[in-house]
Amino acid sequence: MQKIIAKTGEIIFSSSKGIIQIDIQQRILPTTKYLIITHLTPLILAKLQKNTDPELKIKVSYELYYLLQKLQRVRLLEPINQFQQFQIIPVGFTQQFGEISLTAYRNDDSLTGSLALLIKTNEQTLGYCAAFALAGPHLKRIHRWQKIFRQAGITLFLTSQTMFQPAAPNSFSGEVGLLHHWEKFLNRHQGLLGVQLSPWNPERLQRYLVLAAAHQRKVFLEPHFANLLSHFSERTTDWTTQKTATIEQAGQVNGVWQLKKQQAVIPATAVFIDPACQAADELTLILERLSEPQQQKLLQQLGQPQLQII
Repeated sequence: MQKIIAKTGEIIFSSSKGIIQIDIQQRILPTTKYLIITHLTPLILAKLQKNTDPELKIKVSYELYYLLQKLQRVRLLEPINQFQQFQIIPVGFTQQFGEISLTAYRNDDSLTGSLALLIKTNEQTLGYCAAFALAGPHLKRIHRWQKIFRQAGITLFLTSQTMFQPAAPNSFSGEVGLLHHWEKFLNRHQGLLGVQLSPWNPERLQRYLVLAAAHQRKVFLEPHFANLLSHFSERTTDWTTQKTATIEQAGQVNGVWQLKKQQAVIPATAVFIDPACQAADELTLILERLSEPQQQKLLQQLGQPQLQII
């Protein structure tokens, strides 16, 4: 049976196979046997890095597992404790945990590898998605899981309060708004410029590079970032590692130079800082919030389940 712990808001299910916990609101419960991570936030990552329970089974999407693996390999992420305990949860295939079944579907909330979950118990069928975009390049993913939830006849839909909080002053209208911000910066600063980019979304990194190329700007990446993109990019865009180039060479082609964290400026240039580098939670930066009419439309699309905000 599903229940939510009042003090921490943790979502847990009791099954004959053990306690199943969905994501982390405050902490990993000591009784949890299976931890399902549907998206990554700074808090969730911090708890995963500190996990010392050798019996805990952590399940994530293939995309998120691959990203975490590569970030550690190229030293853009401190090693995660017990990473060998991570298991991939397949998309679209029902997983059985005793009398509880769980099916994961790809979601789009601007974070790599995020999932929506359809959960069936002996007593009810419910859907869970912590957060999702209202527009963007992967909107079909959202429409698909919403349709599946409706067809499954969910009686309860769980989502996070992130979807209902007022928009932050520095938020963007999805991925398109963020990239438009980047393009305006390119237009305003025609000479050599520096950038500090977030490594958490390689797909977005690739879009940054595509826009730079469209403006005839060559990108010079810090080696760790270059190594990361080598795992995700087919080199359809033009970028060079800083191992083989100097700032002076970048200036000759009005290049875009990736700064290390300790660098504040480079000579005669503006500096673009990816807002995701500074956001405490990238979800609050990117996602649009659900207005009252959008809430009603969502519930209608899901078959009018009860809404529960965690």
